[in-house]
Amino acid sequence: MNWPLNQSMQLTQKQAGKRPLRVIGFTALINFLGLLLALIISLFLIGPLIYMKFGDSLSTEDVEQALLNEPIMVYSELFLTITTIIATLLLAKWLQGRKLNSFAFYKDNFLKKYGLGIVIAAALMIITFLANLLMGTITVQINPQADGLAFILLLIGFMVQGMSEEILLRGYLMNGLAAAWGVPLAILINSIFFSLLHYANPGITVLALVNIALAGIFFSLLFYITDNMWLTGAAHSFWNFIMGVVFGVQVSGLVLPGTLLITESKAEASLINGGDFGFEGGLVVTIILIIACIYLISKRPKELKVI
Repeated sequence: MNWPLNQSMQLTQKQAGKRPLRVIGFTALINFLGLLLALIISLFLIGPLIYMKFGDSLSTEDVEQALLNEPIMVYSELFLTITTIIATLLLAKWLQGRKLNSFAFYKDNFLKKYGLGIVIAAALMIITFLANLLMGTITVQINPQADGLAFILLLIGFMVQGMSEEILLRGYLMNGLAAAWGVPLAILINSIFFSLLHYANPGITVLALVNIALAGIFFSLLFYITDNMWLTGAAHSFWNFIMGVVFGVQVSGLVLPGTLLITESKAEASLINGGDFGFEGGLVVTIILIIACIYLISKRPKELKVI
């Protein structure tokens, strides 16, 4: 099966060479530093609020619940992923000589490409939602506490968060590995890494980890075929945003404030609807992602276009 390097992969190869182990090491380092910095800043922001709420009776359980439920913690987790974007692009430039075009950031029609990514995400998530609704695995109601400010903050936050993961895992890790080891192995490795990043999320299950890996394969194939970070970043961002903020479903176990709808998963159908982890932990998403991946594989480029 032929998997030629696309344009951004060829540019990565020319600019940074073939150094797959360095790429893997830098990916792990960037992710660790990003998480550490985000945690420190988040605790600095939310620490005083937790103390004001619980005072001297503060316990470990109180801190855990506050970290999970305080809206400011959710916002900070999303917005602070911008540190991953900055660290990835700067390290790639300073240490490997990579330019933005090696991440598939192109100026031509970037708004149109971003919009197409939104459409793709919306289509897949609406199908997922309707499938669960028709099978009776969820109940839905309008959220009486829907919040316009929360909607805007979460929209921007997910736009940053989704793009940060795509830049690190697809633009940096996948392209760096593809330049040395080929496209299939690069897709597999970055998708496994993507899944492992969610290992400690609330409500995680084996099926959820499998589905996150499948999602990684889907976004990797989408990035490989379209060769456009704007499109892939939008698809990732709005997959999360539509699922979490519009439909009110947990996003990889994360409960969001001020959603438009409230979607409750029936416990007896958790294998189908994903339970406490959200749709990404259910069989509906498994089936949809497998079908989507098979379709994208059939659309992969068959000939090498040398730049």
